[in-house]
Amino acid sequence: MNRSFFPKFVTTFSSVLMLGALAGLASTQAYGIDDNNAGEKATVEELNVAVQQLDLRIGQNTTGIETNAGNIDLNAEAIATINAALGALGTSYDYRDYVGPGNVNKVFSSKGPASCATTEIRRTTRTAGGDGSTDVEMIRERRDAGNSICQYDVFKFKETDQARVLLGKSRFEPFNTTQLRFTDVVAEPVPFLASSMRMGAAFGSGSETTRSYAFGPVEQGTMVITHTLVGLEDVTVPAGSYAGCLKINQTRASTHFGVGLAFTNWYCPGIGLTKRVFHNIGGPTGYTLMLTEYQQL
Repeated sequence: MNRSFFPKFVTTFSSVLMLGALAGLASTQAYGIDDNNAGEKATVEELNVAVQQLDLRIGQNTTGIETNAGNIDLNAEAIATINAALGALGTSYDYRDYVGPGNVNKVFSSKGPASCATTEIRRTTRTAGGDGSTDVEMIRERRDAGNSICQYDVFKFKETDQARVLLGKSRFEPFNTTQLRFTDVVAEPVPFLASSMRMGAAFGSGSETTRSYAFGPVEQGTMVITHTLVGLEDVTVPAGSYAGCLKINQTRASTHFGVGLAFTNWYCPGIGLTKRVFHNIGGPTGYTLMLTEYQQL
């Protein structure tokens, strides 16, 4: 409880008693006034002024008490917010609670100069692996304003009890999605999501990469990806509103997967990626994805 409340209360109560006493004195003086006695009239006027001043002070004290009560409420809200934040810092988050189970089809709106698309479609299929893991294939189809495919990629992931890791990516020609352009393979699986993510803690790794062109040379490179869980947020997109979504920042430096890239991704419970904001580090160029449709297959 705010101890400053008690002095102000006592001051207010004392002021009320004094106001009553002065009012009574003013009445006594008024009964003894002679119209020709200017001195007594002046005394009454002075008493009236004093009464008005005390009334003003009482109002000020009452306002002060109300302000203190409001501050107590604000302090209680701040303490609750701090306690919630401290609780979140100690909580471990499992990626499997934040990705859509089974096979799903998702449609995103895409806005920004860094993407050829106005629409992005992602189809994810899962099959059981022989070691208890799950093999994941995600087809990313980007379509321009005329609804023509402008980019077509197939990503390979593996989901385990520890993490969801990237294995590689293949890009196909947009005018013929059966004609391979190149394939990227990572020597060591790179985590994209983990089963024990904590607020403010970074995770990720690096790997050597190999790019094999369908009609050309083989190139060697490297890739380093870092993720940081930075918060829990509610997200509203055209597909709906979702509460308690993981907000994860990602940075990527890679010979073949892009250099100096930064993403902020929102993963919502049972839905997976719901929103993404991308930009080139050191530059404004980027794009924003927002989920518009979600379908369990």
